[in-house]
Amino acid sequence: MKPELFDIPFLYYGVKGYGFMLMIGFLTAVWWATRRAAKVRMNPDIVLNLAFIALIFGVVGARFFYVVHYWERNFAGRGLSAVLDVTAGGLEFYGGFIGAMVFILWYVASHGRPLIARGLALAWTVTTGLALAAVYVFIGPKATMSYVLGAVLVVVGFYIVRALWRWARDAGRGAPASFRLYADIIAPSLLWGLAFGRIGCFLNGCCWGATCTHPKLPWAVRFPCGSPVQLDQWRRGLVSLPAALVEIHPATGIGQPIPRELLTMSMKKYERHERRYQRAAAKLAEAERSHDDPARIERLREVVEQYRKIRNEWYNSQQPVRECMRLHDLKSLGDLQELARREDCKSLPVHPAQLYSSINAFLLAFVLNAIFYRRKRHGVVFGLMWVLYPIARIVEEAIRADNPLDTGGLTISQAVSVGGLIFALVWFWWLYRQPLRSPRAVAVESAVR
Repeated sequence: MKPELFDIPFLYYGVKGYGFMLMIGFLTAVWWATRRAAKVRMNPDIVLNLAFIALIFGVVGARFFYVVHYWERNFAGRGLSAVLDVTAGGLEFYGGFIGAMVFILWYVASHGRPLIARGLALAWTVTTGLALAAVYVFIGPKATMSYVLGAVLVVVGFYIVRALWRWARDAGRGAPASFRLYADIIAPSLLWGLAFGRIGCFLNGCCWGATCTHPKLPWAVRFPCGSPVQLDQWRRGLVSLPAALVEIHPATGIGQPIPRELLTMSMKKYERHERRYQRAAAKLAEAERSHDDPARIERLREVVEQYRKIRNEWYNSQQPVRECMRLHDLKSLGDLQELARREDCKSLPVHPAQLYSSINAFLLAFVLNAIFYRRKRHGVVFGLMWVLYPIARIVEEAIRADNPLDTGGLTISQAVSVGGLIFALVWFWWLYRQPLRSPRAVAVESAVR
């Protein structure tokens, strides 16, 4: 498990393993889909636009599905910031898939249909306005010149909306596009991207498998202290932790394991707020000694005060950890991290369900890609994806241990998989009443075979 792959130099911002793998999966999946589109003389630009739509509405749908599913356990009473924070994982594939496919269908159907194109542009305009307003609400109060941020957002919004309506005009007047064909083109890439996403889950430590009944299983995994699976086993009394790794909340008196972010954080990153404050204070002292410009001294004082508040907030948030270290005679954060690396602080051996899912998704992606070039009917590949993946997901959920059986005796993903199989039956029933080739599949002359 490696939730943070590395820190960006000088910024002390950790690049998340989960997000990094999603990025790799997304970029390679888009490239693969454009190659398929070019080989069958379809427009690769439409594939790129579909990828952009899938990225936005897929993340929104995946997060919405996850938040609704785990509201009581993870989000109740934690505020909107917890709902919007996706850096530590928390995306459901089915939610993302459904959210993306709704807008992909809308987008493809808008080609050659001016009214539908304008409706989609209107929906995107409203979404853009809400997104920019949310950015201002979250960042504006903290910015030193909030009016500048507001002006920048208005300008950005204007150019985005103008581009949307220009696209709606051109798409509505342009050539039609076939949902059946483009769904076939992107289906293998969806599973390719999922495969990388599951590797990200493994790095993040989420979506874990059940405890191994055979403890010497060669590929069984023991996740480190502070990982989601280790915390889950600790709460259920399956594993124990040294008292030094359990902090006591000063307000509630309830013990909880020290967060994994601290157990993996470098000393340089841990002390970054203190160093920033000290550097700013040194600049202010130098300016005052040299009788610098009063306006500059006043700006430096504001900066020092800002860094002082950030430093104090950070120290206050770490008070339970520092008290825990003091009580157990641990001299530094390094001592605490060394204790957490002990074998008895790790989780029990579990199945690497994330890697099982990743291997399965890679295999399905290659199978669907092979079928794509051998199919005779547009829409077959998309339909087969709704047969093969739900069956695999039902089996996968039987191995996983993080999802409760809260939907008619099934996990939520198993229940959606059953719905997916029903959808596949309806899809093939409709598909085999259509022409082999979609009438809206118009070849692009400039596409390269």
